[in-house]
Amino acid sequence: MAMLLATIAFSIDAMLPALPAPAAELSPGDACPAQAMVASFFLGMGFGTLLLPRGAASAWRGSSHW
Repeated sequence: MAMLLATIAFSIDAMLPALPAPAAELSPGDACPAQAMVASFFLGMGFGTLLLPRGAASAWRGSSHW
């Protein structure tokens, strides 16, 4: 589990310095697509950790029900 969380931190650290290149490709004069890319990353990782078999949803429901 710790390696999974470390991978998430590494991926956001690798994506942020490279963000101007995709932002320039998506829309040259607007920063909103780049911000949406970072927001979708965090939302996806947040919902993913909730729904993993050992995540908060299974702890709330009980691991025997899965």
